[in-house]
Amino acid sequence: MTISEICLTKSESDTALLLEGTLGHIRGKVVDIRGTAIMGCTICIRETDDISYTDENGNFTMINIVPSVYTITVECNGYSPCIFFKAPIKMGDNPGFRFVLHLFE
Repeated sequence: MTISEICLTKSESDTALLLEGTLGHIRGKVVDIRGTAIMGCTICIRETDDISYTDENGNFTMINIVPSVYTITVECNGYSPCIFFKAPIKMGDNPGFRFVLHLFE
């Protein structure tokens, strides 16, 4: 149980737990064309303005996303942006998003 659940009334807590079970989460990695992880990239779901950043291993996570089809953009200084149109996000965990960025020319 999280601290936020402790502060909710029973009916609010039930609603929060129900919503949590219906949302999606995405995980992935951003690399360059050699497969080297890229730290500090910005991952954005355009339709919701949700943003995440890659860690030192190029990994990112985004949680509590309403299942749908979205446009995901990945941007990082020195690299051309990457856009994934019609990215399906389902209920629960959606691992395996992998974005390959090319050096900006």
